[in-house]
Amino acid sequence: MTYTPGPQRKNRLEYDRNLPLVKWAVALSVSAGLMHGLNVGEHLAEWWGYGLFFLFAAAGQFVYGLVLIVQPWNYDETGGRRAGERYAHLFYLGGLAANLFLVILYLVTRTVGVPFVGPAAGQTEPFTLMGLATKLIECVLVGVLFVLARQTGRPAGIQH
Repeated sequence: MTYTPGPQRKNRLEYDRNLPLVKWAVALSVSAGLMHGLNVGEHLAEWWGYGLFFLFAAAGQFVYGLVLIVQPWNYDETGGRRAGERYAHLFYLGGLAANLFLVILYLVTRTVGVPFVGPAAGQTEPFTLMGLATKLIECVLVGVLFVLARQTGRPAGIQH
């Protein structure tokens, strides 16, 4: 006797109409996280706070990508499918805001200076190929998350 899975048990991702964009967002987020991870040691050598910031940025982007591919908001406690667009919308907006913050912080630290803390406070950092590549990835990620957020609509209760 063979088991034929019903619609509730098929691959979770095949239900997502935004799957191609979600895959792009996952790849971009994990890539940016890995690039931040490659810079942890360099920034840790400069000051523990800078290293910790890069470690959190790397972990946050990596975990964000993993959660994005699993999409736990689409499943109830029994593993059944549920409409989780409200949570997806908020998750996309959260990722957009966090990555936009990292891009803006990069621009500030390269033009105005490192804000507030650490031994390099007030000093400008140099533009590097790794930094620019990471920011390019994050900018594309922000764009993809913006499109995903628009496609999932507004959560209930939010009006124009």
